[in-house]
Formats: sequence, structure tokens, C-alpha cells
Amino acid sequence: KGDQAVTTFIMEMMERSESVERVYVTATKPKVAASLFRGYGKVSFVPYGSRFYAPEGSSLFAKVMRRVHQVMFCRVDFPRMVRAVMEGEGQKGVLTKSASLVRLYRESSGAIVTGGHHLTTMRDTEMIAPIPYDMGLACLSHTPLYLWSQSIGPLDIKGAENKGFVARLLGAAKELYVRESSSVPVVEDFGVDSKRVRKTYDSVFGLAGIYSDLRESHERDDCMGVSLFFGNMRTQQEEDRYVEMMV
Repeated sequence: KGDQAVTTFIMEMMERSESVERVYVTATKPKVAASLFRGYGKVSFVPYGSRFYAPEGSSLFAKVMRRVHQVMFCRVDFPRMVRAVMEGEGQKGVLTKSASLVRLYRESSGAIVTGGHHLTTMRDTEMIAPIPYDMGLACLSHTPLYLWSQSIGPLDIKGAENKGFVARLLGAAKELYVRESSSVPVVEDFGVDSKRVRKTYDSVFGLAGIYSDLRESHERDDCMGVSLFFGNMRTQQEEDRYVEMMV
């Protein structure tokens, strides 16, 4: 999985660095993540600052609670975060609700936000999601923000307030590292100085220096693995066309 590969690369680099004392990684399921990534003495996994995620399971209670949490996040929590960042309204309440993560932000020398492809309106036209929410927490905590290797865009945000919020988040980043040149004009349209934008590689390529048993490309069989992304699929027909195209 892509997220696991990226997380492995970053944790490995942090673990090797003598100047890094502690690393906190936000995760949907911190206990599960901790069981997957063993052997990193500096790393601790903590929950996201938002309450977007709710109890797992297929019971009626779990389903209802997930729906309630999602509605609360989209209609209450996220708008509060936007107002807190943009207008300073209700900052104390927003910070208090996520006090444990805010404390870690304030103790940290920086917050790294990485991809994949999270900063986009492909999944939600207003980019309402846990990662922008936690970026807002970092801004309110006055923690230096760094956007590591990822794709950014498209950012076709309709609401003026949310668009301003995303512009504020991008503007707060000390440095932005993008995987494709096409991401550069996207952030420039949001007022980001191109001098703070740097082109880099996908973190997955860094795994070659971590796993000693990886074989060179000419030593491998003629086989390719493809991970299909269904995040923005809407119909079975679209899904079928997507799979056929990849094949």
C-alpha cells in the first residue's frame, strides 16, 4: 500500500537522524499502525485531531455512529476550524477539543504533511477532510508546517471561505515539495511563492535504500503490479472503464 510505503520511508529517515528525538505519526487506527510498524524506538502513533472516524464494525450502532461523526465533522467541526484559522473565531474551543494533539504540535519543531494525493477536490469539492483539519491545528499551534512529496490539485473549491482556508494553509507552509510539475501552478494560483515550491521524487523510491533484498530491475521477472484507486469512482461503468484502461 502506498501510505504504508511512504510512512516507512519517513519513519526510517527520522529514526536514522541523530538530531530527531521523537516522532509522532497521526493515524486513523493508531494501535493497528503500531502493530504494523515495529522496531522504531522514536516513533509513536496518535489519533487524528478531528473526530471524523468513529467505531468500527458492521453493527447498526457502529454504522449510525460513523454517520453521526461524519455529519458532525462536515457540518460543525470543519466549519469551526475554518473560522478559527480565518477569523480567529472560537480558537480556544477548537484547540481544547484536540488538546492532546495540540500539545504534541506545540512541543514539536515541525509538522510534516505528506501524500499521496490528499490536497485535492477530487474527493470533496470543498476539500473537507481530516488532513486539512489537522493542518489547521498545526497553524493555530504555531507549528512550522512542511508539505513533503505529494501531488496537489486540482483545487476547484467553490466556497469562498473554504478556498481562503486552503490558501491560508498553503501559505503557512515553510516549504512545499511536489512530485509533478503540474502541481506548481496550482499552488501559485493560491498565492504561494514559487521559491518555496520544490520538485522532488515520490517517497517510495527511497525504499530502495532501506530494503537490502530488493533486486535491480533487470534482475526481476517481467511483471507489473497496479494499485487501483477507486476514491472518485461514481458508477460501475466508470469503474469498468478505469480497470480496462489500466489493464
